[in-house]
Amino acid sequence: MGLLLAGPLNAQTYTFTKIADTQTAVPGGTGNFTNLIEAFSGEGMVGFYAASGGSARGVYLAEIAGDGTVTHARMADYSTPAPGGSQNFSDFQLGRGGILNGVAYFHGSYNDASGTWSGIHAYDSDTGTLSRVIGRGSSFPVLGGSTTQVGYVLSRGGNLTISTNRQSGLNYYGGFVRTTDGSVFTAPVDGSATGGTPNSIGPYATNGSRIVVRSSGTFHSFDAGGVQATRDFTTVQVPNQAFNFGANLPAMALTANELFFTSNTSGVQGLYRINADLTGPVSLVADISTGFPGYAGNLSFFGALSANSDSVAFIANSGSSARGIFLYHAGQVSTIIDSLSPLDGLTISNFTMTEAGLSDDGLAFRVAFTNGANAIYYTSLSAVPEPATWAALLGGVALGLVGIQRKRRRTR
Repeated sequence: MGLLLAGPLNAQTYTFTKIADTQTAVPGGTGNFTNLIEAFSGEGMVGFYAASGGSARGVYLAEIAGDGTVTHARMADYSTPAPGGSQNFSDFQLGRGGILNGVAYFHGSYNDASGTWSGIHAYDSDTGTLSRVIGRGSSFPVLGGSTTQVGYVLSRGGNLTISTNRQSGLNYYGGFVRTTDGSVFTAPVDGSATGGTPNSIGPYATNGSRIVVRSSGTFHSFDAGGVQATRDFTTVQVPNQAFNFGANLPAMALTANELFFTSNTSGVQGLYRINADLTGPVSLVADISTGFPGYAGNLSFFGALSANSDSVAFIANSGSSARGIFLYHAGQVSTIIDSLSPLDGLTISNFTMTEAGLSDDGLAFRVAFTNGANAIYYTSLSAVPEPATWAALLGGVALGLVGIQRKRRRTR
């Protein structure tokens, strides 16, 4: 277990729990993992995708006990029969996943005589059972027609949000469905409402009630009732600059009340925020004039974002020499982890974080090391200090280590 002290704006010490690395035995398989790929977190658990020799892949679940002990379970791999199907899983779509009420949700697919079937599956961590939630060929909820494609799933605000395509007659539509338990769905957003190509839904973010979709440089924000607000950001001036945003706004995340997004054009590299309904001014969170805590350079190239109800984690670099994962919380930017110090005795090369990496309980992320090894880590963020406590913390108040606590919210 490695310990790193965050930058000078934040006296918080984070404890990093290693979830899995290339020395970890594959649960339900043989040998060790050969590559840890991506992770998502929730309720004191971490779901992760990993390779286990050759081209074999699987999706796994780690549970973290109060003493930091990690146990692993295989949710599915290439030897697992797909529920309701005629073949074993042949692929897992990476990038997002969700954990809600002790159940982990992920995207899996398989090939049969009719082509590739894909959809969302649920793994119950208490019973170890695997089931199908929604996929290609399912009757489309509420709006009617047939489900033709299912994309990512995200767990936010007590709901699961799933991106979908549906066919109704000769027409195809992109959109979203939402469920609280994997069975009863609502359809809050139909893709035709974005004004773009109806069967193509763009990058999106959700907080469980609101969904924001980006189409080039335009954001479309839908409240829980499907009411839409639209704003073209190519007409919005960049804070502290004399020009407007362009169409390259690659990453986005929603807290309870705000939309966060990045820009990485040559002239505009930064992280920005605006009201979730797209009203009001755009505010700067950090850009290339923001110092990299504990390092001589400034932040640059703002990467992946992940949000919970009141905080946003983001990845940024400082030139080619330093990388870090940072936290924006209550008006402060602070360091969660960076590459300036070793972790478990190894030198950090890079970080990877998915949009589902941050939950109300903590953050899961991938670390690549300079020796070629890689691993999934988790840290609790439940004790992030409020601004009023910064002075006391920096004044020498003793800090206890943040313990990892498994939080299960069973409602079923």
